[in-house]
Amino acid sequence: MIRETPSDYPIMKKVQKKSILPTSEAQISTAKCEIGTVPIRQKGAISNHQRTPKTSTNSTFTPQHEYAEASVYAPPKLYGTRATMNLWNPLVEDSAAELSISQIWLSSVDDTHDLNTIEVGWQSDGYNITGGYNLEEPGFIQISNNIVLGGSITPISSFGGSQYEMTILVWKDRKSGNWWLSVGSNNTIIGYWPREIFTSLADHAVAVDWGGEIVNSRRFGRHTKTEMGSGHSPEEGFGKASYFRNIETVDCNNTFQSSQVIHPHAEITNYKISVFRTDDWGTSFFYGGSGSSHTHSGVAPLKYPIMNKVQNKSIWPTSEAKISMANYGIITFPRRQDEVGYWPVEIFTSLADHAETIEWGGEIVNSQSFYRHRKTHMGSGHFPDEGFENSGYFCNLEVVYDNNSNNSIQSIQNLKGITTNPECYKIKDLRTREWDTHFFFGGLGFRHADSVATKNETIQ
Repeated sequence: MIRETPSDYPIMKKVQKKSILPTSEAQISTAKCEIGTVPIRQKGAISNHQRTPKTSTNSTFTPQHEYAEASVYAPPKLYGTRATMNLWNPLVEDSAAELSISQIWLSSVDDTHDLNTIEVGWQSDGYNITGGYNLEEPGFIQISNNIVLGGSITPISSFGGSQYEMTILVWKDRKSGNWWLSVGSNNTIIGYWPREIFTSLADHAVAVDWGGEIVNSRRFGRHTKTEMGSGHSPEEGFGKASYFRNIETVDCNNTFQSSQVIHPHAEITNYKISVFRTDDWGTSFFYGGSGSSHTHSGVAPLKYPIMNKVQNKSIWPTSEAKISMANYGIITFPRRQDEVGYWPVEIFTSLADHAETIEWGGEIVNSQSFYRHRKTHMGSGHFPDEGFENSGYFCNLEVVYDNNSNNSIQSIQNLKGITTNPECYKIKDLRTREWDTHFFFGGLGFRHADSVATKNETIQ
C-alpha cells in the first residue's frame, strides 16, 4: 500500500534563528503531472548518471572515492537528520569516470555486515553505483506529482556573489517505519523509502554523515583536478567555500537535536573541512577543495650537483631495487645518476626559483570507512622502534644548495620529524657514520578488532 503522507513530523524544540548572512533558497526542477502520477526524466536525459567509466590512460589504478565530511555515531540511536547545504557547480575533470557530490548519508550495519545507506544531495556528472538511484530502480516511492528527481537545481552559488542553498530532511516514521524525504524550508514532501527494503536500517541508523565526495580516477597519472564543493578551501569562508549549516539529528522521541559534537575527517592533501558553531547557523562547517593543483611532467641537467664527500658504504646488507616505468607522476632515482626526466621551470610559479620545504616520509589516505581509522599500512607496516629489516627507512638524506651558482650537496643537520597520527604511524630520526642523517618510519594503522563494516566498500 502506498502512503500519501507521513504519520507525523519531527518536533522542533526551538525555532531556528534567521541567518545573518545573506542566503537564498534554490529551486528544484518541477513538472505539472496529474494527481496519482509523478514526473520521471527520460532515460536519455539521465544516461550520464549511469554510464560505465571509460578505460583511463592509467588503467592500473582503481578509481578512489575521497571525502571531506562530518559524522555522528550511535549511541544514541539515530532516526533522521536535517541540514541546509550550499549549492555549487564544481569542475569535474574526467566526466566519464569521476563525479563531485555533496550529500547526507544515513547508514547502518548489522552483525552479518549487511550495510544499508540512504544518500540524498546534489552532484556534478556521472555516478555509477549499485542499488537504486533516483527512480531508475525499485525502492524509493515518490509522492510529489511535480518534483523532478534527478533534475537541475537553480540558481547555484557564485564565488564572492549570491549564495544559494537547500534544506534536506530525512526521518523515520514511528508508525509505518518508512524513511521519509522532504526538501526546502517549507518541508515539501518528495516521498519515502519503505521499511521493507532495508535490513540493518529497518529500525534506526548508527551513523549520519554530511559533506562532500569525489571520485579520483588518476586518469592523467596524477590526482584529479575535480573540485569538491565550491572548489575552494574552508578557510576562505562564506561566499567562497561551500558549507553545511544548522545540522541536526532526530532522536527516538521524534525530536530535532542540534548536533553538539560532530567528527570531521577529510582527505588531508586536497580537500579539507572546518567545523564551527554560531547562534544563527548552529553546528555548521565549511568544506571542499580544488583537487590537484600541480602539473606533473616527467631531464637531464646540464650540470650535476657537487658532492662534498663520498658516502660511506652501509654496514647493513641492502640491495638496489629496479624502477617500474609506469605512467605515474612520481619519479624515483637509482643510486647511479640515470637521467629520468624533468619538470620545466615554466610550469611553476612559487617553485620557479627555489623550494622552501623538502619532506621525506610516508603518506596514506584514511577514508574513515568502517567508521574508524583504516588498517592501511605505511612503510613496512611496522613501527620505527623495530629498526632495520623490520621498519621502513630513508637514509643518507641530503639537500642541494646553490652556493655561488655551484650546486652543492649538503648533509642535513637539523631534521624535524612530524607525524599527524602518532597512534597509528610514527617516525624516529637518527644519524650514523654510514647512513648519515636518516629515519625509520611507518605503522600498521588501526589496530583494534572491534570494528564495524565500511560504507565505502562492497560488503560480501
